[in-house]
Order: sequence, then C-alpha cells, then structure tokens
Amino acid sequence: MNIRDNIIIKNSSNLLEPQQRVSNLRFSRDNWSDWQWHVRNRLTTVQDIEEFFPLTVEEKRAIQLVQGRLNFSLTPYWLSLMNAGDFFCPIRRQAIPLGEEFRAVPLDQGEFPINIQSVARGKLVHKNPDRAVLSVHSQCIVYCRFCPKSKVLPSALEGGAQFPTLSEGDWDEVLDYLQNHPQIQEIILSGGEPLLLNDEMLRLIFKRIKSVTSVRTLRIETRILSFLPQRVTPALVEILKSVQPAYLVLNVNHAREMTADFCAAAKLLTEAGVPLVSQTVLLRDINDKQHTLKDL
Repeated sequence: MNIRDNIIIKNSSNLLEPQQRVSNLRFSRDNWSDWQWHVRNRLTTVQDIEEFFPLTVEEKRAIQLVQGRLNFSLTPYWLSLMNAGDFFCPIRRQAIPLGEEFRAVPLDQGEFPINIQSVARGKLVHKNPDRAVLSVHSQCIVYCRFCPKSKVLPSALEGGAQFPTLSEGDWDEVLDYLQNHPQIQEIILSGGEPLLLNDEMLRLIFKRIKSVTSVRTLRIETRILSFLPQRVTPALVEILKSVQPAYLVLNVNHAREMTADFCAAAKLLTEAGVPLVSQTVLLRDINDKQHTLKDL
C-alpha cells in the first residue's frame, strides 16, 4: 500500500477545515484533486512528515536546520510518491534536505562571468540578446534541494495559494524596458513556480506581456506537473491556449515523476495545443545512470 492510499483509508471519513494545519491533516478522495488544498497543507516540519513515514536521523537534523534559514516544503501529492522504506528514493532525495546542503563552498559566493542587465529590483533579467527572464514571484510549492531558490530565505507566507507578485511600479519598469529593447522576442516566466498564481493573476500577467508587440513567445518554466498536477485544470488550459505561442518547460528529472496524474495533465495540455518540452538536471545518485536516463 502506498502512502497516499494509507492516508486516505486512515482518514476517509474526515474532511479538511479550510485553514487546518498539517499536524491535524485530514485527507479524503475529494480534496485530493483540489490543487489549492495541497498548497494550504504543505508539509514543512519533521512532525508533519513523520505522521506518514519515519525519517532518518540525518534527515531530521537537516530539516530542523532548514527552519528559518532555507526554504523547505512538500505537497501531500509529492510525499505520496516517496518510497517510505528507501532512503535513496529519487523522489525523496530531490526534496528532503541532507546535512551536506549546509556546507559552503567557494563558488557559492561567486558572480556570473557574463554581463547581465536587470530591472524592477532584479525581477526582469536580460542576459541573452533576444530573451529575458521574468520572475513573477519567489515561492515554490516544493523546493528542489539542488535549486538556488531553496537557498533564498523564506518569506512570511501563510494562508493558501496567494503569492506576492510584481508591484505596479515593477510592472511599469518591466514594460518600459521591454518596449525600449525590441530585440527581446521571448520572455521566460520563472519564479518561484509561475503556475502557483491563481487564474486571474496569470491572465493579467500574460496580457501585460503580450501588450509588448516585439515579444513573440512565452516560455514558462514549471515543475507543476511533477509536484502538483492537480493545478492543470480546464480553466488553466484555456488560459494557456489563449496566449499561444507559449511553451511549458516541465523540468522532469526522473521517470517516477510521470505518474497517471502527470500524464492526465499532460494530455489535457497537448490536446489543447499547448506545446510541452522538458529539461533535466543531472543529479548524483538520482538520475546519473544510463538506464535511469533511458527510462526517462
């Protein structure tokens, strides 16, 4: 029996109160399909996770060290994909920290050896002639331990799927820069996780970007199909369909991420004409074997 089934069977008669904390978490088959429920009930502590399976001493120490220093959270969905008895589970190792994460190396303090222009407090970064990266907010739903975003101090973020995004002043700077640099033909939406924003906010972001006539293409960097495929709703698919050309870059690192829920979300997107591409981070002891990459 996997973790998800164990959680659901144990708590099948209980429904979640809207702001209930994870320590009192109640799962049901109905709320499992609600993406905002997963956001409200992120797991962030040793106690949260050990309701479902035991952690090693090293993992416990690392999670405790993370508190208030680095970003760490899991969705119930991502937790459900972990092998509770396997320390080297590729799902587990991508998201649960270890002590070596806190060892500083000289390159941690290094600077990029290329010329980068940025505006709007660094939210828009222009480092390639024809494209720029726009970070719409700083929050992720699961923090990959290999990603620099896990090293950014966590913000005081509570209360569901409402994430701070660019201010009106930021948008003025971003749009002014794009208008004055018509060589920028592609905007890469990054974050944080762009698709954690609600539908209304995404529509506004896409509308503002598309108002710049020299921008031809959107590229949306996301791990939402891996971490929270429930977010791919028919409404979201229609929004993405309406702003084509817009590519989703899925960032898949292991074949075990491609569950039935992942594939159902991918099918919704591709049938609507939303192109999917992917990139993979080569990770030691997770996907650095030939057969693992072949499976992926």
